[in-house]
Amino acid sequence: MDYIKRSKKAEAALQLEKVGRNAKRTYGETGGFPAGSTGPTPARPGLGGCCGGSGARPNHCAGAPSAWTGAWKALDFEIDEDNRVLLQLRRSHAELHHAVAIGDLDCDGIEIHVHAERRLGERQPTATLSEPPTNAD
Repeated sequence: MDYIKRSKKAEAALQLEKVGRNAKRTYGETGGFPAGSTGPTPARPGLGGCCGGSGARPNHCAGAPSAWTGAWKALDFEIDEDNRVLLQLRRSHAELHHAVAIGDLDCDGIEIHVHAERRLGERQPTATLSEPPTNAD
């Protein structure tokens, strides 16, 4: 069953990679990361990640392009299909961009948080991804 959890956790990393690519592109175009913070997006449907969400499949958040406003718009980022994770920008300013994917992948009440951070380097933004250990959820 570990492979199932790993495959579910991969969705968080993939979404954060997309956020990171968009942040890097925005940095290249404007000379800084977009400013702003967000709460978990889309809105949390219940107590754990997307558990109890209204997606077409059980325990998925429904794709909601209209939920991705503010800092998400500045990043040209949205998720328009059902998914298992909520995304949040915790800190974001010209030299630091920090995004978090939040999910309760097996709906047992234990959430995982996957962090992605981009910092202004000497010439290029640098990126780090911090994932929880296998079976953390």
